[in-house]
Amino acid sequence: MIIAGFAGIGKTTFCTNNSVAIDFECMPFKYRFDDNTPYEKESVKANPDLDFNPMWQYEYANKIEELCVENKYKYIAIPTDFLTLYLLTDKGLNYNIVYPKRSLKDEYKKQYIARGNTEHFL
Repeated sequence: MIIAGFAGIGKTTFCTNNSVAIDFECMPFKYRFDDNTPYEKESVKANPDLDFNPMWQYEYANKIEELCVENKYKYIAIPTDFLTLYLLTDKGLNYNIVYPKRSLKDEYKKQYIARGNTEHFL
């Protein structure tokens, strides 16, 4: 089962607590990291100075499809990127979207700041 979860919804926590789940991050697909670019998960999200990979959604969707075929994980948690979800639909892969209530916007913003997300991310 593919779970497309909004930022901060608990994908990492869920996957950490379930050995049959993988938190399949998009960052290694979205940006090109080298030895001179530190990869600090939350603090680099949406950083405009990173080397962006314009084909990342295609590569990411293909890898998600591979994970589904391998059937190693019961749950694959991914972010809710529109093009990625479109590509998964195009491949015939189903997913569930998880998102917070709009009324929790301020609570989530505090959570993002506490975990080290940048202003660009916010």
